[in-house]
Amino acid sequence: MLRVLVVDGSLLMREMLSCLLESDASIEVCGTAGDLATAQRLLRRLSPDVVVMDVEVPGSRGRAGWEAFLHAVAPPVILLTRLTQRSLQASLRVVELGAFDVVIKTATSAREMSLLRDQLHTRVHAAQRSAEQIRVLRKRKREETTPPPPTGAPPHLIAFGATSGGAGAVSYLLRHLPDRLPPVLMAQPLPEPFPQLISRHCAPFQTITVLPARPGLQLLPGHVYITCSSHPVHLRVEQTGLTILPGRRTSEPEPLNNLFSHLAETVGARAMGVLLAGCGTDGSNGLGALQQCGATTWVQSPLTATAPELPLRTQMQSGKHHSVALENMPQFLAASCPQPCEVPA
Repeated sequence: MLRVLVVDGSLLMREMLSCLLESDASIEVCGTAGDLATAQRLLRRLSPDVVVMDVEVPGSRGRAGWEAFLHAVAPPVILLTRLTQRSLQASLRVVELGAFDVVIKTATSAREMSLLRDQLHTRVHAAQRSAEQIRVLRKRKREETTPPPPTGAPPHLIAFGATSGGAGAVSYLLRHLPDRLPPVLMAQPLPEPFPQLISRHCAPFQTITVLPARPGLQLLPGHVYITCSSHPVHLRVEQTGLTILPGRRTSEPEPLNNLFSHLAETVGARAMGVLLAGCGTDGSNGLGALQQCGATTWVQSPLTATAPELPLRTQMQSGKHHSVALENMPQFLAASCPQPCEVPA
């Protein structure tokens, strides 16, 4: 039985979340709390597998309060956020500190209630699997490979992909990417409206320009284009370079595979694909297609992932991708692109 602690300032919401979670027979809500202090006491007493909590729970006391809480918490934390600027911005800050994932807390209709239930079930099971995998990895550390010294011309495009549990890796890279890069596509796992919010959130501290990926934009060096993993962009090769095509939300089960496979067809060996932390297998086959056409392919080292399932499965499927620790990616990328990059016409 998967044991979950629910933390929310509203008694009604705690009851509703408990009912939604326990509609999965394998999930037990072992306790509920209305504030952070109570949650900390219950964590020590109940030892839940996963914590589901509102990002604006009473007692969180901003960044310092969340940082202290997450550093003291063993189980993964899934955040609940409302569609308000304050709640969404708080979610981004807490993801940077180590929260596992974010779920939009809207339940004003039967359809939204059903969607919230399904997302909670999926995220809770993914978080538990990730926690178990991390415990195993810590017991049997494996040697990492590092990318070879850069040879030939730098890539024309770098594409990153992450699924549920990988938002922290995306946040880290956005803070540390070097500015001498070709255009970067960042398919991150948080839903709309996070791409727009992430671009504004990054502006004060990033030398590289971060923008939401929008149809019609021509991809420029020194720019990162943020999109959602659930509906990544497609590109058109034109005389002036690469342009984002009008996109649409996809219901296909493996959108990251579609993105990487599309890049293998359009950019080929001059693309570079990087698969970050996440759950499931989406992205593994597409990264393989990039590797087969001669492109450089990296996988985040599972030892540095909050959600190691995706990089682990990708490496088991093909050991030809370079395994790179998250904290080493910026310096290796800078070495791969030592000069200001131009996207050829």
